[in-house]
Amino acid sequence: MKSSANPRKKSTLILGIILIFLGICCALLTTDFFPQPVPKYGKEFNLERSKRGIPVIPENWDYFYSADIVKWSDPDSYWKLDEDWGTREDPRPPIYYQKQVVIVDENTLKETDAYLGSDIYEVKGDVAIPERVIIVCIYHIDDVKDLSCSAEVYTHEITFTNGSVNTAKDILKKWGLSYP
Repeated sequence: MKSSANPRKKSTLILGIILIFLGICCALLTTDFFPQPVPKYGKEFNLERSKRGIPVIPENWDYFYSADIVKWSDPDSYWKLDEDWGTREDPRPPIYYQKQVVIVDENTLKETDAYLGSDIYEVKGDVAIPERVIIVCIYHIDDVKDLSCSAEVYTHEITFTNGSVNTAKDILKKWGLSYP
């Protein structure tokens, strides 16, 4: 009696299963043995941020690396943005979206805090770009008084780059958000 399954198909199926299993094992081992490094100047540096009057990294935020930049964000709101922008009748509330930390040199940090409004500022092709406020601060780690900040604002009422942080704070206040 002849077997109904082709031996070549069986071999291919077994090889496929083995490759999938090996891929899963390699992925698990990679995350166990080569996890993302713990970022320097992360949450443990929040007291220093408070002394300078810049936003701290919230305890529930996660980080990921993008080149040499560490980006911190709320895991719930970060992914929710892709799913729910709200509607004109029921807009998504403004959020503190992300903090980026860049080590400029051994003594200097650059931190960027991004806030998203609930309205769409611009549409480029199929991509809706929300109103946003971005505040960038550069400071020396050893000098609490050395702090230089500027803001970028993109709303229907006002748009500027390298502008006043006070104007950006006023917009955040209108949105129901605060900047320390």
